[in-house]
Amino acid sequence: MLPVSKEAHSVTLPPGSQLAGIRFHPGISFGVFRTLEDKPAAINDCIPLYELHTLASHLVNISGHHARIVTLYKWLNSAIDFSDIIPSSLVQALNGIQKTQALSPVSDDIFLSQRQLERQFQKWLGMTPKHYQRVLRVKRTLSFLKQHPYSDLVRLALDNNFSDQAHMTREFKQIAKITPGQYSKRVAGR
Repeated sequence: MLPVSKEAHSVTLPPGSQLAGIRFHPGISFGVFRTLEDKPAAINDCIPLYELHTLASHLVNISGHHARIVTLYKWLNSAIDFSDIIPSSLVQALNGIQKTQALSPVSDDIFLSQRQLERQFQKWLGMTPKHYQRVLRVKRTLSFLKQHPYSDLVRLALDNNFSDQAHMTREFKQIAKITPGQYSKRVAGR
């Protein structure tokens, strides 16, 4: 298991590598494994190691990405109980944050104080609600830039609730480890 990260990391694999993994939302991983790792760690007894070896051998013998994804999906549904692993107040907060671009995650629907909500975020995701919103905002902007690499960056910053282009660039550098301009050039092939 790898720790929850608040920023992007570069991964380099040799040519011909095949990678299979499961990426949980940070709150899900805490709910399943009951721990929030701060450094890489072996999977605990929640999932017996033999089950992972069986899954790995199945994945090796399957050709095609779609078939591997279906196999991982079926395995996850049978091996891990996802029912009621995230507190409803956290689910409501996550949904509220994803629906709005405003920086206030607390709504009338959530029956927690601001401080209680912050503690739950820290416990389950390893970050504050505000930092989570910052990550989502950068992620949303990256997705847009991937589809529209020639976008005007000043307009893009304002459309995504950054105070200005410099603010967007600082957030990108801190979270995605790349500037919006560099990312645009990369996806456009310039």
